[in-house]
Amino acid sequence: MTFYTLPGLPSDLMTSDEVNHRRLKTDGTVNLSRGSQLDAFDRLRISQPTAIWYDALSYDKSPLLWSEVIQGNATSVHSYADNAAVMSVFDTGDAVRRTTRVPIRYQPGKSRLDVITWGLPSLSGDVRFRAGAFSVNDGIFIQIHNNQFAF
Repeated sequence: MTFYTLPGLPSDLMTSDEVNHRRLKTDGTVNLSRGSQLDAFDRLRISQPTAIWYDALSYDKSPLLWSEVIQGNATSVHSYADNAAVMSVFDTGDAVRRTTRVPIRYQPGKSRLDVITWGLPSLSGDVRFRAGAFSVNDGIFIQIHNNQFAF
């Protein structure tokens, strides 16, 4: 059995040696490679994700947390069944933009893992769909436009 010193892990994953150092219990080799087990700085992820912002839209479109701009004949309504904002566009120039009122800032030296979910929309015509952590000037998002998927 091999031991790796890693502070902060739950006790069921740990053992103590004669000088009471908490160490990770493993059977065999531990292989580390790029992927979900390493963060953006090639450090081993040893903690569970911590949510710093969460909104499920359970009761309404959360107007205190979200800013919404509607252009043209577009609509945006709350769906109790889906805990979601259902956004629709009908004509060229229609748009719905929902952004958080307070940006979630990057903290230097800390890796960031964003988990963003949405229902895959049915798109027709020249509709552009984006979801992600981005602003007008920068960020990262997933886009579907003209039946093309882009990151």
